[in-house]
Amino acid sequence: MPKLLVTLLVGLALFSSPMMLQAAEIEGAEILKFGIYKTEILRKEAASGAAGGTKGVVKNQKLVEPTTRIPAHKGVEFGFEYDIKGQSAGDAVEVTNKYLHPPVTNPQTKKSFTSQTTNGKQKIGRTAYIGYEFEHDWEVVSGTWTLQVFCQGKKIAEKSFQVIKQ
Repeated sequence: MPKLLVTLLVGLALFSSPMMLQAAEIEGAEILKFGIYKTEILRKEAASGAAGGTKGVVKNQKLVEPTTRIPAHKGVEFGFEYDIKGQSAGDAVEVTNKYLHPPVTNPQTKKSFTSQTTNGKQKIGRTAYIGYEFEHDWEVVSGTWTLQVFCQGKKIAEKSFQVIKQ
């Protein structure tokens, strides 16, 4: 199952307040770092929009190499860190992460995908992470992979990577 990655921020209890969600006005986002990463997996969660059916919730993302050229190998993880900009720093907002890529086919389900989506929550003004790790040979496909973050129906961050067989 491919691992779609999102950052789990300290203080999950703060995300449970429905009054804080979507109440803040979002101005956009700033990409801080991008490239090849290493992360720690806290847990996996069901994600119906993911080719493998799950997403990984991670912490301690570490940029290993700043680049947009990603080697097409199982175990490679890439993505970017970003800050959501808005008037209510610290408020939690719903985000949708979208992953656009060349066709991949899950051999277990026989379904093909050119995009995948996951949902989560992030805090305004706190560094967040979106990433993708190649966990299986069937998902390691050369071409342009674009990671996008949407909030309140608007695309607030996007970065494209070239996955290259070496």
